[in-house]
Amino acid sequence: MRVLIFHPVMLPVAHYGGVERVVLWLAKGLVELGCSVTVAALKGSVLPDNLGLIEIDPSDCSAEVLLRDKNKFSDFDIIHFMAPPEQVVQETLKTNWLVTVHGNGKPGEIFSRNCIFLSRDHAKRHGSNVFVYNGVDPDEYKLGRNFGDRENLLFLSKTSWRVKNLSGAMKISKKAGVKLSIAGGNRPILRKFISAMCPSFYDWYGSVGGQKKTELLETSGGLLFPIIWDEPFGLVMVEALLSGMPVFSVNRGSVSEVVLPSQGIVANSLAQLGEKVSELTGGKNSCKQWNSSWNSSHLRDETLSRFHYKVMAQNYLNLFQKRINGETLL
Repeated sequence: MRVLIFHPVMLPVAHYGGVERVVLWLAKGLVELGCSVTVAALKGSVLPDNLGLIEIDPSDCSAEVLLRDKNKFSDFDIIHFMAPPEQVVQETLKTNWLVTVHGNGKPGEIFSRNCIFLSRDHAKRHGSNVFVYNGVDPDEYKLGRNFGDRENLLFLSKTSWRVKNLSGAMKISKKAGVKLSIAGGNRPILRKFISAMCPSFYDWYGSVGGQKKTELLETSGGLLFPIIWDEPFGLVMVEALLSGMPVFSVNRGSVSEVVLPSQGIVANSLAQLGEKVSELTGGKNSCKQWNSSWNSSHLRDETLSRFHYKVMAQNYLNLFQKRINGETLL
């Protein structure tokens, strides 16, 4: 099967870039399943040798480029968009196509019948039952230190997104008496305030990727994920579990689909989450108190079978074939 993944960004991503990394993991899995895969990415992108690359000019990167340059994009069985293409593309594109929706729709937004969502909850909230869980390459994540050597909690999300609730994470960690490592963006004013007023409770790392992100995942005692929105998927939860770290969150969006009861805490409210984390620490100023509650290897093993990139690729391949057979997804 000849597959084009249309995602006009620079690849590989320099920092966190969840969608960008999922694109490359998906491409890797599809190739291993026997597909010929090409990625349409921004000019200057560098891809593995087994992937084709169509360079997209940054000044002309809408999906309408597929209609204007038909010869370049005609030799594919399926085109996979990572964001809904313009309406004119949906209506006139001759090649079979589908789209993965990575975010939450706006009020009243109508989605194509050929959309794929990221979790059962994500699909249901958008009037669908079609979803594929994101998958990751486990080789990029190693088991961290034994819990006896871990002290800090970790907040790893976009600090500028109110719905990720950095302030809530800070309150929970302070109430529990455990230092919080903060990573995922730069907020100069808040960072300056924290450095001046609360250095004993918070470490700020800014935007992280590569080795630094891996180090934080491997050395933290738990991921604090106190979201105040319906999370479509939450890739960072999978990254934490693969690194042998429990996840502490609230039951919104996909959280209860990703985090099993044996893999952390999924509370019914932020207040309950704060209470449960405080109970775990026992006021000892360290995550070491709960080293007997979770086994790092079990956390990883329970996650691998559900969120491996090969599982994701096979699920997408099944949907590709459905579209090639002339069927809509919904």
